[in-house]
Amino acid sequence: MKKIIQTVLYQFFIGLLLATPALISAQTPQKTDAPRGHVRVIGKSDGKAVTLRWAPDQAALWMLMRDHKYIVERAVLAQDSLVSQNPKFINLHADGFAVQPLAEWEKVSVQEPTFGPIAAQTLWGKDFITSIGKAQNLQNRAEEESNRFVFGMFCADNSAAVAEAMGLRWLDTYELRPNRTYIYRVYTTLPQQVFPTDTGYAIVRIANITPLPVSPQPSARAMDGAVQIGWDMLPEFSSFWVEKSEDGGRTFRKAMDLPLLPILNADSFLTQPKQYWTDSVVNYRPVSYRILATTPFGEKCPPSTPVQTMGRDLNPPTPPFFVELKNIKDSSVLLVWQKDVMEPDFQGFRVERASKIDGPYQPLHTEILSPAASRYTDPDADYNGENFYRLIVSDTAGNLAASTPGYAVMIDTFAPARPTGLTGVIDKKGVVTLNWQRGAESDILGYRIFFANDATHTFSNLTGDPVPGLTFVDTVTLRTLSPRVYYQICAVDRHFNHSPRTDMISIARPDTIAPVRPVFSDVVVSDTVVYLYWVASNSEDAARQVIYRRPEQGEWSRIGEADNQVTSWQDRVQEKNRFYEYSIETIDENGNRSPKAQPVRARPYDSGVKPPVRAFQAVFNETNKQVELIWDTFNSQPGDYTVVYRGADAARMSALRSVDAGRKQFTDQSITKKGQYYYSIKIMDKSGRSTPMSPAIPVMVR
Repeated sequence: MKKIIQTVLYQFFIGLLLATPALISAQTPQKTDAPRGHVRVIGKSDGKAVTLRWAPDQAALWMLMRDHKYIVERAVLAQDSLVSQNPKFINLHADGFAVQPLAEWEKVSVQEPTFGPIAAQTLWGKDFITSIGKAQNLQNRAEEESNRFVFGMFCADNSAAVAEAMGLRWLDTYELRPNRTYIYRVYTTLPQQVFPTDTGYAIVRIANITPLPVSPQPSARAMDGAVQIGWDMLPEFSSFWVEKSEDGGRTFRKAMDLPLLPILNADSFLTQPKQYWTDSVVNYRPVSYRILATTPFGEKCPPSTPVQTMGRDLNPPTPPFFVELKNIKDSSVLLVWQKDVMEPDFQGFRVERASKIDGPYQPLHTEILSPAASRYTDPDADYNGENFYRLIVSDTAGNLAASTPGYAVMIDTFAPARPTGLTGVIDKKGVVTLNWQRGAESDILGYRIFFANDATHTFSNLTGDPVPGLTFVDTVTLRTLSPRVYYQICAVDRHFNHSPRTDMISIARPDTIAPVRPVFSDVVVSDTVVYLYWVASNSEDAARQVIYRRPEQGEWSRIGEADNQVTSWQDRVQEKNRFYEYSIETIDENGNRSPKAQPVRARPYDSGVKPPVRAFQAVFNETNKQVELIWDTFNSQPGDYTVVYRGADAARMSALRSVDAGRKQFTDQSITKKGQYYYSIKIMDKSGRSTPMSPAIPVMVR
């Protein structure tokens, strides 16, 4: 019996260790300073009975329970929709549930030959596979007690008979009613002072029948001499058997000695990971597989739908390599290759070509070339483009392999045509932009740009490598005596054949230099006009001149504009005896302005003569017997006054009266005799200046 147990346990342990290396560390309880145990309980109903499964959550508690019992009690929690406020628990199994003695485990092992011997060894074995050297690594990872616990729980999960023999399972059929919901509690007879343990609870509604879930559906991936079976690791299953059929699915047998365990962690229920198993097979022989899952109640679930697959030859032929790629004439390229290994299932070659090394490649023929072929001539290579080649080899299984790409150099001695449409513009910062048209050739690599400051100079190459586009930007200095810049371009193809250069184009540099400023040569003043004379700017591009005036200590104002040939100007001023300053600015064709000329001063003088009186009239009013005078004045100032003259002779008049110059009329009421009188007026200011006497006007007094 002991030998049987150890042999089965060794086989189980090796499979478990290889399949689930993290199992022990994942399920081993963490030690605390004050351990406290819990009894975990689950339950399910089939409408007629309730299946209960429970287990302690710590290895130490499980080992102690070999000498103690589990007590299971039941109470009615609800009937129909009425919930009991004080459910009363009854003990349905007076003797409790305990681990079966060692003598009974031989019967269990006969009934359950896979898991019975392992469970017995975990409970009663003197040593837990310590005689097997490969177990040392496992013992280094966890204590023996924890190992016994993990393997014991695994056996209970996969076998109802083992779970019952461990005192961890019970089928309740006592007076169950379909309209009731029951609450079960499970606790131990172990004294609390020995190992504090919490009671476990489970609620089961009889009407909520839990059917067995169908085993997860597998997927299959064909490999060379093997197949890989995968399925979802769902939390409702405790283990998985893979079953295999080699007769078209008529009969199935287990493809493994022990079931596979799901390796779950806290995130597994969210990510639903896959579990995989690989089986060795003979290629091209169909095989069917299905999954048979087990629940924690030890129930075997309905098997999945079978999936059929087979192993396939996935080893491609060894690729060939190019020996020679040669442009033999015009667009024809000769390809020569070598293949060192000729596999028995080798099928042949396919030649492909692309314009780039990374493709896309296009086949050059429809029929596959013979395995004996070692050369091929491509008559339609791109003469002006890039030609990359690769060889695709295949076998009878459809496996493909590609050679390393090869490049064919085309022989080209024809230069491109001269480029056309060369134009250029320059901005105020000296940035030159050149544009031209693309040539008709398909193998143009780019363009070279040439530059010179003078049309008679040797042109310099501005570009080390050909420019691929149709635009080039250059920057030239503007502080130079060379007024223009000159450019040429030529086209370069992929074989570095150079076209003739274009005719040069000339681009005028923008003028940023101010013209020379003018210089005053003379200033002449009169009582009414300031005459200005100067030497104009001698700059070639001088276009016009602006004349400015300002009162002394005032702001400049523009008073006139003239072209650059004008060298004099007359300024008529209104205010005399006041100093004015004058200056001139020259503007060239590009809008550059010279500094203002050194200012000159001028002051129009006062001649002492005021402007004459205008519109003077004298009329006799016969009704009022008086002479009425009216006139108009020119620019009279405050303090000016008007003197009225009268006399019997125009040559001998005397001052009659003076009035404010603001008045423009006078009435003479002092006439006492009839006769002819002459009248005249003049305007005077307080400095003694006066207008000329107005012409004498005769008036007949009657």
